[in-house]
Amino acid sequence: MNEQTKHNLTVKIADVEPFKLKVAETEEAFYRHIIEKLNRIWAKMHYGAVGESSQVALAKTALYYAEMFYRKSALANEQSRQLENFEQELDNLLRDLG
Repeated sequence: MNEQTKHNLTVKIADVEPFKLKVAETEEAFYRHIIEKLNRIWAKMHYGAVGESSQVALAKTALYYAEMFYRKSALANEQSRQLENFEQELDNLLRDLG
């Protein structure tokens, strides 16, 4: 079996102490992209017009991403249910025709 190479990625989000995270080599670019997006949103909240504290800005950023994840997961689950219902209806129709 082909085992993926793991990299120690140094994660620096907001003004939190950096930490190391082992990620697959093929996932490193994805993690770097997400970290950049998190830092961009945090900076807008922390340094923006309202100027939230670092902790509040980080909490709001986490909430924003959690909400996005939940909504996308709910949508994917609903689409899966609709597809299953459609397949069942199609199977019933084909059975009735046969």
